[in-house]
Amino acid sequence: MNRFSKDHARDVAQRFCDSWRAKAWNLFGEEVRDALIDSAILDELRIADSADSADSTLTFSATDVVNFREDVKHELESGVRPKHSRRCLVSYRVHE
Repeated sequence: MNRFSKDHARDVAQRFCDSWRAKAWNLFGEEVRDALIDSAILDELRIADSADSADSTLTFSATDVVNFREDVKHELESGVRPKHSRRCLVSYRVHE
């Protein structure tokens, strides 16, 4: 899987859906929901950066991060099925 690809965004959205952030989603308003998504993206960047630390030639730009965040947000808004669940797709819309 390529870093910051559509598949990567779908994978991050799936992990978000299974996280404590998703369980607390309905407790918060618009600004905190944005922050929850940002937190998930920053966690992913930290993981990607530590995985690539052996190869210091791999870098990502601010544009890559913003585009990746929008891809993840789009995946969350279009719906994600929680793992190990028969429930229907769950949508995480920031603006309701």
